[in-house]
Amino acid sequence: CVTGAEAGLGLATTAALVDAGATVVMGCADLQKGQTVASTINGVTGKQSAVACGALDLGSRQSIGEFCSSLQHLLDREGERLEGLVHNAGVMGLGTFTPTADGEEAQWAYNYAGPFRLTLGLWSRLVSDDTKVICLTSTSHCTPDKPLDLSAVNSKATYNGWGAYQQSKLAALLFSNELNRRLAAAGSGATSRAVCENDKYFYLPQLLLPDDKAALSKGPTTTLAALSGLGGGGSYLVDAQVGIPGQHSRSEADARRLWEWTLARL
Repeated sequence: CVTGAEAGLGLATTAALVDAGATVVMGCADLQKGQTVASTINGVTGKQSAVACGALDLGSRQSIGEFCSSLQHLLDREGERLEGLVHNAGVMGLGTFTPTADGEEAQWAYNYAGPFRLTLGLWSRLVSDDTKVICLTSTSHCTPDKPLDLSAVNSKATYNGWGAYQQSKLAALLFSNELNRRLAAAGSGATSRAVCENDKYFYLPQLLLPDDKAALSKGPTTTLAALSGLGGGGSYLVDAQVGIPGQHSRSEADARRLWEWTLARL
């Protein structure tokens, strides 16, 4: 399952996975666009079940709940495992405070809180299926390298666009680390990795551009490497190799505090 799958990096990830033989469920904020993309991919591959598409607004608790129910039903009906969950969808560059459908600051919601809720909505499936969870973060989680500050979350009065983005990506990394610890404590083989796709350029693989062979690459290499098991659970991956995250992203105390704080606001 890939979130934000109808455009950009999510689309590149979806196409690359299908190209490698996977079946992908696309979580799409723009369902109509997602359905068009899914139809295109299925048409190129000739496998009409290669891609399925569902509406998913990570800024809406209701949408997340409905998507979780639909995905569980689909997996049960098809007798399939959830092998990977890629938290790709995200928002950046918001200069003014922008609320979601639920009233949260958009960068925090789409980059962290929404993926947290989606993960908990699929918790039993992740544990039973030994799912690999991939959390997209950014090098901005440590530029500047500031500690987690929950006092400023969703505050319109103190809003700073870049600061909010940095904190949301720090939260995504802390979440990935804590999720990995909790999956292990549950006795599951499921793992979580934080991924920074810092490649300079992305191109859709040949799957979607069969007549444009001059400017194609293998797509999101770090995400694909993570799904293949690079680094092991709890890793931070950048440029398709294990990296060293910022100091404040390594705080287990902050990761636990963030988890409990968010859990209380489900």
